Amino acid sequence: MALPLFSMRAWLAVACGLLMLSTVTSGMSFTLKGDSAKCLQEDVEKDVLVVGNYKISSNENVDVTLEVNDAQHTDVEITLTVKMGAEARSYQELGKAEKLKPMELSLRKLEDMSNQVLTSFQHLKELEASHRDTNEQTAERMLYFSIFSMVVLVVLAVGQIVYLRRYFQQKKLI
Repeated sequence: MALPLFSMRAWLAVACGLLMLSTVTSGMSFTLKGDSAKCLQEDVEKDVLVVGNYKISSNENVDVTLEVNDAQHTDVEITLTVKMGAEARSYQELGKAEKLKPMELSLRKLEDMSNQVLTSFQHLKELEASHRDTNEQTAERMLYFSIFSMVVLVVLAVGQIVYLRRYFQQKKLI
């Protein structure tokens, strides 16, 4: 059964939108005050290429590794640009090395981006399965805890009734 033309266009627009969203380049800029530190964290899936550029606007007395230290405790402005996945690859160099035409290069980039979307979906499925298992285990534990609580309450209620009946019989009130 063939899909109507409008539906195919809508699906194509959604697919293109997803591809564009999956290739977001993140950049940030911040200022470090003298003798201060800033920790950054990014969760990246296994086997994903990550490329980053940084620019520091300061004097020459700044040592840069994964850490920025300023010996004179002056303000340091740091600009980070991070690219991950398909965006991190240099397709111009790849096209020159493999002698690809511009259309072939575009197709290679689209193929890499679609593979990245597929691996992201696979990763999300694995996360969903893990969270579902955790949720089911928690629900099972809550069921057992609820049953245990009800048994304890019933035992305490019966114990109170027996105790009070014995107490009142000893006092000859019953």
